[in-house]
Amino acid sequence: RLNEQVRVLDGKIDDLAPGNIYVIGQGVRATHAEFGARVLQGYSADGSDSQSDCGTGVSTGAASIAIGGNNGIARSARVVPVKVTCSTSPSSSDLEQGLRWVENHISSHPGSKAVLLFTFPLTRTMAGSARLRTLAENHLVALPAGDNSNNACYQIDHVQPVEKRYRR
Repeated sequence: RLNEQVRVLDGKIDDLAPGNIYVIGQGVRATHAEFGARVLQGYSADGSDSQSDCGTGVSTGAASIAIGGNNGIARSARVVPVKVTCSTSPSSSDLEQGLRWVENHISSHPGSKAVLLFTFPLTRTMAGSARLRTLAENHLVALPAGDNSNNACYQIDHVQPVEKRYRR
């Protein structure tokens, strides 16, 4: 399952309700038919509306796989868009500000489940962020694979220690 850290293989998909999936990337188009009213107001590094995308549809597409009403994995979870770039990769400072916002948002909703879903590959510097490592200690972090011809496993090694990801 995408939302568990221990491999069970029982064929079930657990819903994240009432959890939040923080889609970190280019903003999410809240008017997408699959979402209903489950896209919350989020954060935007450039001050634009976080509930609009940058025209590529990358983050909106990732959000629809996560919470889409027809075929989504967590159909009653909510998406919180965290728009940190309108290009292929954010600056380290924009990402850090977005992660600070996520950290504050999560702490203002104690007990709520959270997933951080990145829609761009992390550089070694980004993956080594102390704030990201702290968030990863308590919340699932999902990274894209193959976006920049790199193995996503190299990215996650800098985010979550192996013993945290593969505990038995």
